[in-house]
Amino acid sequence: GRQFAMYSGADAVAGAAARFGRAAGQVADEKQREDDASAVFAARRQLDDWERSAIFDPEKGATNKLGQAAFGVPADLERGFDEVAGKVAETLTTDRQRRAFDELATSRRAQVLDWADKHATRERGVYETGQFKADLDSMAERAVLFPDRADAELGLARQRIIGFMRGKGRSTEEIQQAVKENDSRVHSAVITGMLNNGNGEAAQQYFERNKTGMTADALVRAERDMKEVNARTRAQGFADDVMGRGLSMADALKEARDKFSGVDEQAVVSEVRQRFVESEAAKAQETKA
Repeated sequence: GRQFAMYSGADAVAGAAARFGRAAGQVADEKQREDDASAVFAARRQLDDWERSAIFDPEKGATNKLGQAAFGVPADLERGFDEVAGKVAETLTTDRQRRAFDELATSRRAQVLDWADKHATRERGVYETGQFKADLDSMAERAVLFPDRADAELGLARQRIIGFMRGKGRSTEEIQQAVKENDSRVHSAVITGMLNNGNGEAAQQYFERNKTGMTADALVRAERDMKEVNARTRAQGFADDVMGRGLSMADALKEARDKFSGVDEQAVVSEVRQRFVESEAAKAQETKA
């Protein structure tokens, strides 16, 4: 019985020692888990720092790369992320740390590249639209400068519109509407240019040839502008005539009202009055001299 008690006591001591060993092992494992977690969070912060600098820095970040400059953002960020993630991974000391970081980095990499692709796509659209509009503006300017080339510039513009909008997946109806609106815009610009250069007759002829290609609003504006310019031209011609004949202001105004009506009458009367005011002012200056 005494021998049994001795063995029983020995077993109890061994069991206690085993339990202590397991507890110590658990404590050590828990401590290692905490160390691993701390290491992974520290690694995550390094990715956060890189992300803030590479993407959101107010001077050098990718968010500031706009238009054509944004085209290379996806490749730049992919290369930059892989480089920093590789360096961070080299600082990790356990397999558990490396596995956790690898999972974290894979997810973060996908997020970064998704943002980069969307940013580049958006900026490419902005850039291409800007180039498209600039091309149309340039063609319109050439049509104004060289009215005899207006038809050729309009042809190029139509090709540009069709190609650009087809590439954007626009419908046939949308394309036709865009072509019509641009045609009208160019026709209006050419007419305005002619009027500004004093070519009222040429403007009228151009209008008659191309009015079917103009929108209703553009037609109204062009007709109004031509009437105003033509009225002003007739008024200047009439004023030159009456002043040359030496008529009094009263006789000149009576003749103007007898000969003209409507917008023309208003323009002529205004021009005649202005001429006599200028004439009287010039005489007063001569008297003082």
